[in-house]
Amino acid sequence: MVPDTDPVEFVGMYEQSLETHADRVPAARIPVERIDGEVLLVAGGDDRLWPSCDFAEHIVDRRAAAGRRTELVTHPRAGHRVVLPGEQPAPPSHLVHGGTPEADAALGALVWPHLEELLAA
Repeated sequence: MVPDTDPVEFVGMYEQSLETHADRVPAARIPVERIDGEVLLVAGGDDRLWPSCDFAEHIVDRRAAAGRRTELVTHPRAGHRVVLPGEQPAPPSHLVHGGTPEADAALGALVWPHLEELLAA
């Protein structure tokens, strides 16, 4: 059931909070550079929930500095919800996810071979 209120997005709040509380950001970071093994990140360029591409790129940079392999798959018009091959787009919700069903599916198609490779390893 979708509420009668307008959908909300949070990307602006995340961006403002990161700027306002920049001094607290280092303490809040997950220590991704300590994760053993490969990491696969997927991010939509039109994610309206949080700045997923920015977050993913920071993870890639931090892991690279630690000598860790990380793969990032993005699509500039995809939103927060990746639609993998064979899946149906999620029904509307009270959150703005960004993207379009077509772009979300395109991102899912881009990431699918990476998932298969990672799971086969």
